[in-house]
Formats: sequence, C-alpha cells, structure tokens
Amino acid sequence: MTSIESYLDASCVRLAVNPAEAEDVREELRAHLHELVEEHVAEGMDRQAAAERALARFGDARALHDCLNRVHRGDVWWALRLKGLALGLLIGALFGVLAPIGGHLEFAARAFPLPADVDPSRAHIAINAMLAGGVIGLLSAGGRGLLAGWCVGSLLWLTEYVVHWIIGVASGAADAGPSVLSSVLLAPLLGGMFGAAVGAGTAAILSAAARVRPQIG
Repeated sequence: MTSIESYLDASCVRLAVNPAEAEDVREELRAHLHELVEEHVAEGMDRQAAAERALARFGDARALHDCLNRVHRGDVWWALRLKGLALGLLIGALFGVLAPIGGHLEFAARAFPLPADVDPSRAHIAINAMLAGGVIGLLSAGGRGLLAGWCVGSLLWLTEYVVHWIIGVASGAADAGPSVLSSVLLAPLLGGMFGAAVGAGTAAILSAAARVRPQIG
C-alpha cells in the first residue's frame, strides 16, 4: 500500500532539473493527487481507497519519473556544466581577489603571461582560485553543491599538494614539498572550504536563475 508522499518520493527523486524546479514539480503533483482524492471521497469512497484509486490513475511511479524528466528537463547536461564552469570561474576570481587562497598550482598558473606592472604573486593567487573554482563548478553543477564541492575541493587540493611534493623532490629543492601536516590536514581543509563555497554558490545561483527564468521567459 503506497502513500501519496511515498509515491512522490519515487517519482520526483533526482529529477534532471534544478532543485527549485524539482520542488515545484513535486508540489504540483501533490496538488493534483489531493484533488483526485477529494473527488473520489465525494463519490462515496473512503479516504484510503480514494488515495489508492488516485495513485492508480497516475500510473507507475518510475514511468512518471521518466516522463517528468522528459517534460521538465531544464538545461541539457553540457549547458548545465558550462554554466557551472562559468560560475565557478567567477566565484574563484572573487575569492582570489579577496583572500590569499587558491593552492599552489604554480605549474599551471605560471603558464599565463602577466604584464610587468602586475604583482605576480597576487595574480597567481587569483589564477589559481579561478582554475580550481572552474573545475569545482564544472563538476558540482546540478548536483549536491555543498557535498560535491567539498569533496572535489579536498581532492583537488590534496592532489595538487602531492604533485607539488613530487616536483619538489624531482627537482632536488631544499624544501621538497609541503609538510605531512599540510598535505594531509591543511590542504583538504582549505580545499574543502573553498570547494564547498564554490559548489554551494553555484547551486544557489543556478536555483535562483531557475526561479526567475519562467517569469522572464
């Protein structure tokens, strides 16, 4: 015996839309189901039987889920990821300007030529944050922004520290990479905080855009 809320859980789970749109779809389905229940109750059925009849009229939850995905699909996969990439770059640039974070990534950041009057260290911080933010935004767009951003940010920073350590050892540098404390604790912590901010910010902006788009479309 399936309740209306269980049916909605099965039919609306992981819809290929933004979170704001998914909640709107769920509320619309709930309203239609309750209307059907009230109609059947008015015909003399008890409420439980009326709920079962309404659910039967809506059909299988999995089939409805597939139909909703086709009808309510927002941005296609690549468009959503491109938006995440652009938003990640923007948030990364903002963080790079406001705070001295962004990891090392010198091997990537130093590939960008800089004007003579620009402070290289400050510019590299901004470039680092943009590169990392773009990657995090690309991978976390459309998913669970906070969790995905934290995981991607932690892995990205930890990988970067390991690569930095390998390059330092290979080049015979005096300080052959970061300390164990930095590589194991500091990098995932800073990377996770930055990644969570980028992922959550990207998800929030995409959700806000989804709410505004029907009004201006």
